[in-house]
Amino acid sequence: MKRFFWIFAFASLLGNIATAGVYKVNDVPNVQLADSTQFLTNPDSIVSDSAAAVINRLLLDIRHKSSAEASVVVVGDFDGDDIDEFATALFRHWGIGKKGNDNGILMFVVRDRHRMTIRTGYGVEGLLPDIICGHISKDFMTPRFKEDNYSEGVRAGVGEMHRLLTDPAATEELMERLQKKSSRRGGDSSMVWMILLGVGGCIGGAFYYPTYKRNRPRKCPKCGKEMQKKSENEDNAYLNKEQDLEEQLGAVDYDVWVCPDCGEVLVEKYPGKNKFEQCPHCNTKALKVDEIETVRPATKTSKGLEKHHCTCQNCKEKVVTEFELPMLAATAAKASRLHSKTSEKPESIGIGGSYGGGNTGGGGATTSW
Repeated sequence: MKRFFWIFAFASLLGNIATAGVYKVNDVPNVQLADSTQFLTNPDSIVSDSAAAVINRLLLDIRHKSSAEASVVVVGDFDGDDIDEFATALFRHWGIGKKGNDNGILMFVVRDRHRMTIRTGYGVEGLLPDIICGHISKDFMTPRFKEDNYSEGVRAGVGEMHRLLTDPAATEELMERLQKKSSRRGGDSSMVWMILLGVGGCIGGAFYYPTYKRNRPRKCPKCGKEMQKKSENEDNAYLNKEQDLEEQLGAVDYDVWVCPDCGEVLVEKYPGKNKFEQCPHCNTKALKVDEIETVRPATKTSKGLEKHHCTCQNCKEKVVTEFELPMLAATAAKASRLHSKTSEKPESIGIGGSYGGGNTGGGGATTSW
């Protein structure tokens, strides 16, 4: 009887291994083609449905709050020898990230090889340099993978990535901590400084000109004197109630310039870190999406229709907006069928989506366990 039990257990194990796919780049299902709120490709059901739902919500929030496009792929195995080459090819095949911004991220986990890698586009290498990608995989993911807890490992890694991408101060604090940790271990400090300089260069190149343009001296339109820019703590006194709320929501960032001679006030408006639409009733950028309703799903032959049910955080009016959904690509039906078997959908569903044509230079980190 005992011998029969072990034969049955071994056969079951072989059966589970046999059902795991060995994927070529073109065979990995891109769930974005079928559903724009899905970012986890999990064709072998390695990640549980409940964890998949949490992971998709975190990745959707990353897109909303940071504009970065992050994708997670978890498979049993892939066809090839080099995980870095495969992940880079998959990243480019899907075009993760916006074209020109290259703000994509790919987290690629291969269970049977005990290997994973994080690939980043050029536009996010300043926020997720190689050292931080290594921190995410080594400190949050692989310890759980060693316990065969892939659901929790992926969820923890995506959770840390979400924290860093939605709170720039967290990235800065972590970089300082990693630098100190490396120094205590007697690590190669020159390498750390090279990474820090690289991060500074990426951030500086992306933000120096807009920052200069925003802070350059202003001449008073009335008397021609040089105006003074008020600090974030001081400028609220010059904003009306709606503008103050927009700043609190992170929908808009206002700069206030005041002439010290004649008292002329200049208020300038800049995009905030959070996405809100303008309310048609009070004209305040405070319209928050509460629910996304799919009225008519897109198909391969017809466009779809989606309604966004929103509430204005200022006047509390309810607003419904409609959006036309593009027709599905020819491969979308296959991706949809695969995805429906592997993950639980969040409450708010938007059918039809894809990545924006981004590229990667191969930045990131690769880890084994």
